[in-house]
Amino acid sequence: MSAQHHCIIAYVGEDGRYDVVRDRAMAEATSSGARLILYDADAATRLGEPLPSWWSGEGAEELYGNRLGPAELEKAGRASVAREVERGRGLGIDTWAWLPSSHGASDLADYATKQHADLLIVPSDLEHHGLTGWFKGTPSLESVVDAIDAVEETSLLVVDVPA
Repeated sequence: MSAQHHCIIAYVGEDGRYDVVRDRAMAEATSSGARLILYDADAATRLGEPLPSWWSGEGAEELYGNRLGPAELEKAGRASVAREVERGRGLGIDTWAWLPSSHGASDLADYATKQHADLLIVPSDLEHHGLTGWFKGTPSLESVVDAIDAVEETSLLVVDVPA
């Protein structure tokens, strides 16, 4: 029997490489009745913000919040993520997505904290990037852990990703 969760964030991509992570997250959300947020790792680029620039204006967060549904994702040019959100909703899961503007572990942790996520599901291939170590409290990243206290309440589930 799986643990009861309220909010799950899954680290996903748009090219199918993390489908196993998304599927595991949907299974966890279904069994626990949790909200699911697909954290699109491919959204962050060096070329600009993942959301249209008018969204980053003053008051944008009040208008759009910090979770995106299918319509907002379509407007942002993220049709594949919009389809995954719709797929989750079709399964009865309260599914949303987020398009981060950077790749950092601290940004992911900050977002998880703001969403009060109690489970973060990540792919195993992030381990060499240090994300898993960061969540385990690796001393080299201790200053980041200290800065985001609420993340300590978040469980981490690492899903094996085929090579």
